[in-house]
Amino acid sequence: MNNAAEQLQPVFDEVLPEAEAVKGVVHRLVSAGEPDLPYILYLPAGQPQPERVIVAVHGISRNVEEHLAAMRSWADEYATALVLPLYDKLDFHDYQRLGREGHGPRADMPLLRALDEVKQQFGIDTQRVALFGFSGGAQFAHRFALMYPKRVERLGLAAAGWYSWPDEQLPYPFGMGKVRGLAAAQTDLRGLLQIPMCVFVGKRDTERSRSLNTSLRIDAQQGGNRRERASNWVRAMREAGLARGIKPQIQLELLPRTKHAYRRAVTRGQMIARLYRCFYGE
Repeated sequence: MNNAAEQLQPVFDEVLPEAEAVKGVVHRLVSAGEPDLPYILYLPAGQPQPERVIVAVHGISRNVEEHLAAMRSWADEYATALVLPLYDKLDFHDYQRLGREGHGPRADMPLLRALDEVKQQFGIDTQRVALFGFSGGAQFAHRFALMYPKRVERLGLAAAGWYSWPDEQLPYPFGMGKVRGLAAAQTDLRGLLQIPMCVFVGKRDTERSRSLNTSLRIDAQQGGNRRERASNWVRAMREAGLARGIKPQIQLELLPRTKHAYRRAVTRGQMIARLYRCFYGE
């Protein structure tokens, strides 16, 4: 076992307001493999069979405990189980692109194993999940859904640094065409276009920080900041769907008074409330 499991301990003295009414059960688990994938399973109060499973993927700050604090009272209210993987920086430094050959181990396979374990050990149906990611986690989430659209019933993406473009002539990860570095993986743009999804980004998320991909190639294709890139990607996805006879269920939501910070997205932008409205069609 690697030392990533040690990171699955509470790290915040201050608990977010959403966590005050917590009643459910937290399980801290590890999916064995090379390398291991620690993850949190949250089971909502009084729900032996949750109505939905939400997988929430962190950004490069690896703030998995903060995701739990922000989401678990909502999970109680909506009877949803939460699965929160922890992609250790040393082992999974390419997790945003699913772990390409030469860049570290695969990040998609350990999550699939973890979902199978939840089904086997707790009897919870994890064949199709709602998938959410913030920042680097949003990069992972839309690429995972691109490879496995039949496993994703709804998709929520927040503040991704950049996106795989809905162009099958461009190889992955820049586009959604031929895949290199992910053995046996295939993109399914048509499948992705049929997943209902919401894309969130802060109204003030316009800075070009060191964590942002600032290559000329991405700037020219998608825009110069996260807000521009989210808007342009949503438009490109709609156009790609219509060109294939599909009307994508995709919407863009700008989070008020929010820059690129998870906690502010939750408290100022009401991101988790918006996410649950998106996943439940409200």
